[in-house]
Amino acid sequence: MNDSLFPVGSRPRAARPLCGMRIALLEGRTVDAVRLERLRAGFEREGAEVCVVAPELELELELQLEDAASLRADERLASAAPERFHALCVPGSAVAVRELCDSAPALELVAAFAASGKWITAFDHAPLLLMQAVGVAGRTLTSDPTLEDALTNAGALWLPEPTVVDGAWLTADGARLAAALQVAAAQLRIKSIEPPPFFGEPRSASPG
Repeated sequence: MNDSLFPVGSRPRAARPLCGMRIALLEGRTVDAVRLERLRAGFEREGAEVCVVAPELELELELQLEDAASLRADERLASAAPERFHALCVPGSAVAVRELCDSAPALELVAAFAASGKWITAFDHAPLLLMQAVGVAGRTLTSDPTLEDALTNAGALWLPEPTVVDGAWLTADGARLAAALQVAAAQLRIKSIEPPPFFGEPRSASPG
């Protein structure tokens, strides 16, 4: 990620416009550690509280990097509920999306977010999850280019753009993650003027 987008160090609240927002990062059991950490760090530097939601707390890495620490989710998918978050973000690695598409709780969570009208940000392969959970007919979106035919055949208008906003959905080509994250943060700033209903405690991670 381009570090200039999210400078390291403390920032005043006015420069962290997502303060007070809670974002669910939905992952599969197997994760792209670099992608996950870049997204989490980017949203946190904008002031958001980020909760990694996955089928299990212990996560497996797609690539076993020598210096990679073990990763844990903050909350199990089975206990996650849209009313405790302001937005959903799906990092969208191909492996994780395949796992989530086979998960009934994941499909139910995505469908519940879509029904609530809260922001959904779907990177890379994640639009496949939207397609399976709620359908994409009549929607305008983008994704990894290899998904163009599948999404078009499902009734979507696919655009070769880094990011596309359609209603409360933001979809992005994962190859240009930095640009996509900028747009995601900007859209959440706009939405935060009139935040969606939020209930529950600020932090509610499942016990390990």
